[in-house]
Amino acid sequence: MHVLNVMFSKGLGGIEQACVDYCEALLHKGVRVSVIIPPNAPVKEALVSLRKVNIHEVKNLGNWDIFAKAYIKRIVEALHPDCVISHGGRAAQLMASTAKKQKIFHVGVLHNYSTKRFGGVDALFAVSKDIRRNAVVSTGIDDDNVVHVPNMIRPIADLYQRDGYFDPPVIATMGRFVAKKGFDLFIGACGKLAQDGIDFQAVVGGSGECESALKQQVKELGLEDKVRFIGWIKDKHAYYEDADICVVPSLHEPFGIVLLEAMMYGKPLITSDAEGPKEIVTPDKDALMVPKGEVEALAKAMELLIKDRTLALNLVQEARVTVGHYEVEVVAERLLNAIGQVMKSKISCVDA
Repeated sequence: MHVLNVMFSKGLGGIEQACVDYCEALLHKGVRVSVIIPPNAPVKEALVSLRKVNIHEVKNLGNWDIFAKAYIKRIVEALHPDCVISHGGRAAQLMASTAKKQKIFHVGVLHNYSTKRFGGVDALFAVSKDIRRNAVVSTGIDDDNVVHVPNMIRPIADLYQRDGYFDPPVIATMGRFVAKKGFDLFIGACGKLAQDGIDFQAVVGGSGECESALKQQVKELGLEDKVRFIGWIKDKHAYYEDADICVVPSLHEPFGIVLLEAMMYGKPLITSDAEGPKEIVTPDKDALMVPKGEVEALAKAMELLIKDRTLALNLVQEARVTVGHYEVEVVAERLLNAIGQVMKSKISCVDA
């Protein structure tokens, strides 16, 4: 089988990482893999490291870019893949006409609840069960052709485990600084810890439109000596090694790969009960879960993990089991089965 992955996002977020993960997972299963990405995409280095991926770079200005579409058409004609997997709405739109005209099976990967740009695909892979349920309702795609395939994570072979916490303990969070990620709630909870005389340091990694407001909140709460902003995380190993407790305070989180990263790095985790975390976490077993939007509950959970190291260790041990279900080699089998399922369904429809 030959699978062509297509991804036109230019950052280093979930969509970009998923494209790399799909390529790696399919290679694990002996599948021939090609990929189309933007020129100089940050993910190119990771794709090159996989060695066996056939990489093509295509510049595009959007769905109306006829020159990009013509170039893509030539690439697809030369490769003649069995299946195209589009990561993100732009990729799905740009690939739709070419895949249809060349009668190549086309799958779109849904990382959130928006399906409006995936109208030209034959099937959808949803990163969560809740996103899958929404897609079944909101699209005209047959139920059997909307499949839950979770995001993946790579195990860390040389994981360094520290005994105990730093003095004072370091509470870390990271992501895009947008309202739905709930970083204002995290800072509010830090304020409550400080009011109660709990000794700690907090690290906030990331960037985004809410950065100025978040820094102003820290200033207004008098937390300048407690909360540090460290910018976008480029070295995740260093970030997690310098943390004791990890927090995901999201109001809305379709999946939450950062949860799995914290678990993989052996950090006790606190998360909100947003959509994705509710599917990944078993509350009070592998992580603490608090109602989204509740600063007081978040502060209490942070205080509990600071004071109860036995609880923190127990959560970490259980989390190792949880994260194992999402490792690349495990999800690779699921991904290959999903491709076979949706392609078989399409063939059956044609034969009928």
